[in-house]
Amino acid sequence: MVIDSNTYPDVLLVRLSGSASWESVRDWLAELENVPAYREANDAIFDLSEVELSNLSQAEVRRIVQGLRGREGRGPTRVAYVVAGELGFGILRMFASLADMQVRRTRSVCRSTADALAWLQASPERTDA
Repeated sequence: MVIDSNTYPDVLLVRLSGSASWESVRDWLAELENVPAYREANDAIFDLSEVELSNLSQAEVRRIVQGLRGREGRGPTRVAYVVAGELGFGILRMFASLADMQVRRTRSVCRSTADALAWLQASPERTDA
């Protein structure tokens, strides 16, 4: 995991790689929660373009989402996910839709970092915190 708080002003960039599973996501979140820049960030981009998502079943995506319970108020309130490929895009769209029911954040799934930055710049600040 690479965490970059310097490349883009006011945006935390988190680059992940490897194979996604309930265990790897749980470990990534635990690691992130110990990073002050993550806890303090309002906006974040999670670049998952190097993450293998094809092995995630719908049941595992639901398990990941359920693991988000109790994380309200931790980390960024606006998150853009960058993914590669149609399958990854679909899996992350499913995740984002389900996650909205667990942890209230503004989310978007994008195909590039440029798209993610544009979304963050265009999307209004959350007012319902």
